[in-house]
Amino acid sequence: MDDDMPEQSTSHIEVKLNGVGEVRWSETHGSGENQHTEHYSAHEDYSRQGILLYLYLSSTCGIFLPTWFVLLVSDGNYKLPSGRSVHRFQFTLPQNIPASFEVSGGHVRYVIKAKISRNGMFADLKNEIPIIVLGYLDLNTVHGAKEVASGSASMTLCCCCCASRPIEAKLTLDKTGYVPGEYIKIHGTIANMSNSSMKGSSCSIIQSVKQIATNESRTVTNSVAKLQGPMCGRNLNVQVSENLQVPSLPPSGLNFCNIMTLEYLLEVKFYW
Repeated sequence: MDDDMPEQSTSHIEVKLNGVGEVRWSETHGSGENQHTEHYSAHEDYSRQGILLYLYLSSTCGIFLPTWFVLLVSDGNYKLPSGRSVHRFQFTLPQNIPASFEVSGGHVRYVIKAKISRNGMFADLKNEIPIIVLGYLDLNTVHGAKEVASGSASMTLCCCCCASRPIEAKLTLDKTGYVPGEYIKIHGTIANMSNSSMKGSSCSIIQSVKQIATNESRTVTNSVAKLQGPMCGRNLNVQVSENLQVPSLPPSGLNFCNIMTLEYLLEVKFYW
């Protein structure tokens, strides 16, 4: 309570920790008179804990307490003194819970909520604070995380019925498993055998999230890191040597969450 708050008649003080996962989105199908909108959603609970920091004994008849509440103090002194009051408490997080995560149409959130129930005509005082639960993934247990990865792609530029000579790109990564703060080392070549100059290129880390509702699923993608690559003139080859830093992100998989899965991809684009 604030320092200038007068003495209050209080029935109880409660603190709760809620951890939930949710996905929710809508899709429109058909057209005209046959157009309709479908709504999809799913929900999971990961933690539900409560503590009564104070309970006035004479007020218990009007309070419903879930079985997951723990009572710390109860007595007949129902006056919360004026000034700042400090009540110490702690929660123990379950072991097998997913990391905090936010994405369009879905989230995993952990929130501590506090409420002071005041007697008489006074409204209850409420506040909440989100907390961040960090995920952990041991790359030593991931098959192939330390192996070199390579890939190639080619394309042609078309004008009417004529196709250009191909543009080819061959790229290599030093490994496929990274932790936040590390750099993805990208090496390779771009061979532009067409008669058009390539104006630029880019490398991006793409976060791909599969959201799973009761009767439907969808995939949401988002670029979480990007760097600009080299240009390449017509009928030229260029060497690629770039370092793309991995930002602070939840680990792949989003373990212990059954309504979302998470993976990361490296996307390379060329601009003309």
